[in-house]
Amino acid sequence: EKVERFVGDRGYREIGNLRTMSVEIAYPYRMVVSGAAVRFEAPEEDVIFSPVNADSVRPISDKLDGARTVDELREKYPKFGRDIAELLDLAVREKVVFDRTRLPSTISGTNLLAAVEKHIPSWNERLFNHQLWRGLYQGKFGQTVARGWSIETYFFIRGAIMRMPSVISACRVPEIREIFLEHFTEEYDHYAFFATALERQGVDVGKIERRGPLPSTEAVINFTKYASRIHPLCYSVCSGLLESTGTDAHKGRDFYRHVAEHYDMARTGWVEPMLKHVDLDESYGHGSVMKEIFEQVPHVDRQVADEIFQTAELFVETLILWFDEIVWFYRNREKDECNLVYRLYA
Repeated sequence: EKVERFVGDRGYREIGNLRTMSVEIAYPYRMVVSGAAVRFEAPEEDVIFSPVNADSVRPISDKLDGARTVDELREKYPKFGRDIAELLDLAVREKVVFDRTRLPSTISGTNLLAAVEKHIPSWNERLFNHQLWRGLYQGKFGQTVARGWSIETYFFIRGAIMRMPSVISACRVPEIREIFLEHFTEEYDHYAFFATALERQGVDVGKIERRGPLPSTEAVINFTKYASRIHPLCYSVCSGLLESTGTDAHKGRDFYRHVAEHYDMARTGWVEPMLKHVDLDESYGHGSVMKEIFEQVPHVDRQVADEIFQTAELFVETLILWFDEIVWFYRNREKDECNLVYRLYA
C-alpha cells in the first residue's frame, strides 16, 4: 500500500511548535530520499512525501534518531528550512515520525506484548517467504538441499542446550526464570526427533557431529545467547518468533507434508519425526510461552523496549542469512559432502 502526501498542500504548524521535538523515525519505517520525494518504507505500506529538496533532506536522513531536537538540527544544517520543517510536521501527523520527548519513560508489559505481536506476522512473512522455505514447499530444490536443511535444523534444535541455560542464568525475576526453566525441561531433548529424521535419510549423525554446523547456524545460536545477555525479554521475543508457528501448527503440518511428498520418494518416513515434534510442541503450548513471560512484567523501561525491537530486527536478519547459507552451501553438493566436510570452509 502506498500513501502519498504533498508537502505544501495544507497548512503546517509554525516552526515554534516543532523546535523542541526530538524527532525519531517510528519502527518499522525506514527513510529513503529518492529524487524529489522522501519515502518512509515499511513492510505493509510506504508513505511518500513530495516534492522535497533532496539536497536539503539527505544530510538529516540518518539523524532522525530522537537524539537531537529540531532546533539542534537547524543549527547544525544550514539548508534546514521551512520545507524540511513542513516535511517533519507532516511526518509526525502521519505517525511515521514521532517526538521522543513525549513518550512515557515506561511501557506496560501488556502493551509491549501487543506491540510485539503486531509485528510478528510481518517478521514471519519476511522469514518464510525466503527461497529456502518456498523451494522446499514447492519441491524446487534437489535432495541435497532438503538433507542439508534437516542437518542444520538438527544442529539448531540441539542448540537449545546451549542457548536456553544462558537466559535461565541471566534472568533475575523468579517467576520468569521458572517459565524459562519449564520450557527448557520440555525442549532440551527434542533434537532426537531430528536425529531420527537424519538417520532415516541415511545420514551418519556421528559424522555430522564431527563436522559441525554451518557458521551461520552457530551464528543463530550465538545470537540468541547474546539476546539473553541484553535482557531476558529480548531472548523471549527471539524464541517467541520461532515458536509463533506453534500457534499455527496446521501450517507446519502442511509444510512437512509437502516436504515428504517432494523429498521422501523412497517412503523412508524421515519427515514423520518432525511432524511428531510439531505435535509435541503444540501439546506443551510452546506458542504461548512469550505471552506468559510478558504477563509477569508490570512495566518495562522505554530503553529496554527499544532494545527488544532492535534485537528482534537483527534476529530476523540473522535468520535470513542462515537461510541464504543453507541454500548456497548445500545446493548441488553430493551426499557424502554433507556428511563429512565443508569443502569450501576447509
